[in-house]
Amino acid sequence: MNGGILPVHGERNGSETLEKSGGDEGKAPTVDKTVLYGYRYVVTYIRTEVYEGNVVPSKADKLTNFSEKAKEGGTVEMLYVGDSIGEGAGGSGSFSDLATMTARGIEERTGATVNLTNCSVGGIDSQEYMYAVNGQMDMVNHPNIMANLQNKYAMMERKKAYADIVFIALGTNDSSADRSASVYGINIEVMIDYFRAANPDVSVVLVSPMEINEKIRRNLETDKRDLRIHDLAEYAETLASFEDRYENLVLADVHTAQASVLERKYTEDVIADNLNHPSDYMSRLYAQFLIATIL
Repeated sequence: MNGGILPVHGERNGSETLEKSGGDEGKAPTVDKTVLYGYRYVVTYIRTEVYEGNVVPSKADKLTNFSEKAKEGGTVEMLYVGDSIGEGAGGSGSFSDLATMTARGIEERTGATVNLTNCSVGGIDSQEYMYAVNGQMDMVNHPNIMANLQNKYAMMERKKAYADIVFIALGTNDSSADRSASVYGINIEVMIDYFRAANPDVSVVLVSPMEINEKIRRNLETDKRDLRIHDLAEYAETLASFEDRYENLVLADVHTAQASVLERKYTEDVIADNLNHPSDYMSRLYAQFLIATIL
């Protein structure tokens, strides 16, 4: 079943607009996600044929510490470190954010109790989080990010030694920051080592970033950056290389799994704001991809 493409409207008061790249002319509203939600229909159906698309493989056998805790009657301390997607940006507000859905999914599937600490910071990239864990908070140049980061970093400091599983889900903002995959990989490795120094047994899940809308780019007086300078698939490949170098660590490859979905759907069908935040539909897929990877 193919999803229909969503209509693109003209400029609206109070909405950020982005100019389409390539041959298409015009602008599309992005911040006012209610515009696009007004044209979405959610359809639930029962599949009667065998699914032949991408199936997310279970890597539970590699997550030794988490697998020991995620059992009936057990308790799992879960940390989620991400950006605005981890915070729940893009959601309609009618449902939980993807980190919470993932925690509740683990509980439903295993019978364990999951205590979630969500340390996601809207707008942040891997470099800024690396600065925080390296004791270089003064290097973060965005005041709004700084205030949120200080709070979330304090939460992380309190919880890191007790975490059974940590999800590191960064990368979307690295692309617009013109960060190479190699530098991105260095930043992620610093974060892995930060958590492993506090708890050598913590299970680590690296989450590759979802694909964003590459058809449009920023066109603001204060921000002329392209949204997607570096191919996000390069970041997924970088994260995959860590599986061979670290034990008790896996990649939840959201990027590749989403690519299979996009063989049948339009990008606009999985993005809430026509930009880079998942719709309710995509947030559910995100959570399903994570759960399928770790259980």
